[in-house]
Amino acid sequence: LSNTMLNNLKKKIDESQLELRSIDDQLSKKNRSLQSVSSPKQYESLTHEIEAANLSKDKIENDILSWYTELDDLSNVVQIKKSDFEKFKNLADISINEKEEMVELLEKDVQKVENEWKIALSILPIEWVEKYKKMRESVKNPVVPVLSNSCSACYSGLTASELNALRHHKLINCHDCYRLLYIEEN
Repeated sequence: LSNTMLNNLKKKIDESQLELRSIDDQLSKKNRSLQSVSSPKQYESLTHEIEAANLSKDKIENDILSWYTELDDLSNVVQIKKSDFEKFKNLADISINEKEEMVELLEKDVQKVENEWKIALSILPIEWVEKYKKMRESVKNPVVPVLSNSCSACYSGLTASELNALRHHKLINCHDCYRLLYIEEN
């Protein structure tokens, strides 16, 4: 919008300067004609035309001056907007670069976790992996720790033999919620 306004203003100034040149040409012709008039009526008529042309010239010159002032103001506004845009663009670029770096780090973390997961799956008995996958389809946290001799998800108590089996790294499911249980080692 500001660039369009600037261009329109420049066009007005150019057109007015062209009109000024035309008026100056007319004035110089009339001034030359003034020297060769033969009657007072012709002299008076030419002087009125010259005065009218001078008034028109003064008005156009004043308009051009005010448009130049407006042009300067608009140019300053455009420059400020460009500067603000560049600052905003630079901040956006910095933010984008930071986000891209974060994505890159997160992708590395995901890859690391996936690799650790593959290693863990290769070490675990197939039966445990299958049970985990089946439980993962139905609940958010299929593996939970035992706290105070109970399942930490549903608080169902465990028997002494189940606790003993967990201590010997056996696979035990909760009787109520069927989650896989483990004992946290200190």
